[in-house]
Amino acid sequence: MDYQDVFSWAEDRNGKMVYVDDVPRGKSCNCICPNCRENLIARHGNERKHGFAHASVERGANLEICLKVIVFKLAEQIIATKKRICIPSYYEIFPPEIVEFETVEVNNCFEREDRQPDVIATTKDNRKYLIEFCFKDDVRHKQPIDYENLNCLEIDLTGQKIDDRDSLKNFLLNSDKNRKWLNNDTYFKLIESRYKNAGKSI
Repeated sequence: MDYQDVFSWAEDRNGKMVYVDDVPRGKSCNCICPNCRENLIARHGNERKHGFAHASVERGANLEICLKVIVFKLAEQIIATKKRICIPSYYEIFPPEIVEFETVEVNNCFEREDRQPDVIATTKDNRKYLIEFCFKDDVRHKQPIDYENLNCLEIDLTGQKIDDRDSLKNFLLNSDKNRKWLNNDTYFKLIESRYKNAGKSI
């Protein structure tokens, strides 16, 4: 991902991701970096880059990792609050569509040692979707996700921009790009049923 020293999003003291225009200027923003947990300064204006910057001059934070964590946490928050996602086609048999969720659980942990997904979302008819975020140049999960007999979607966040309010939201909710099925038990069973009714085997 592109290196940045100023970000448009940060974490407030309640753990919510907030946009730079929605908080007070300077240290009064009361925000932190979700990766290194350092205090941030909100810059408003044209003299310096508009956005959040780390408060300390001598810091050890890896800003490339900070950006990834910000994108990751914002993606989780968007799905948790909007309760929907745009899913891709399945072998061009089932077209892309928007799925609405009844409940959404997020993990909030960027680096994972377990086999759990980043998001577990359930529809009104009790279909469960596991959602995993990835970056091409970073292995976040030390172990593969346990998605046997479940619907599991992987979304690649590499290169996603967070310079404004809506770019990442539109990518997640209205686009089927940069995502793939690791498994889709719902669609597979529907295909299996169609073949069975036609007297064929998969």
